[in-house]
Amino acid sequence: MAVAATVLLVAAGIPFAGVQFTAVDAWVLPASASARQVDHALRTDFPPHRDTPVTLAVHGAEEAQRITAAAADPPGAAAVRPPRPLAGDVYAVDVISTAPPTSDTSQDLVRALRALDGDALVTGATARYLDLQASLGAQLALMVAIVAPSRSPCCSP
Repeated sequence: MAVAATVLLVAAGIPFAGVQFTAVDAWVLPASASARQVDHALRTDFPPHRDTPVTLAVHGAEEAQRITAAAADPPGAAAVRPPRPLAGDVYAVDVISTAPPTSDTSQDLVRALRALDGDALVTGATARYLDLQASLGAQLALMVAIVAPSRSPCCSP
């Protein structure tokens, strides 16, 4: 019985082996929805992906200039905006990707920016997406270990 149940569960889970998580955006809405129309206008009437930059936070003006120069090198970087001062001695550097936020190109760009020398912190839609994927992957086994026994007929009250 256990072998048959295991085979059935493995067979049922095979389609999920290739699952890819994506972000939800305005393109899931009908073409008549105003949110989708605004999103379409932003994407077509303005330079691509300016509304979803990858932002690096760095300490110090010199470090901000160095990061600005280095951030233009990775593949997938379309443009790098000049550093802008934030509170204290912190600066923000926006890097514009050549591709949409959840694309492989943008994900590779975030990984490359995170690998730059220095203490730059990387954020933005793509960085949050990668962090969410990593968090889900890291916690999945624990979640299954907690939820599966509580749903088992042998453990129900």
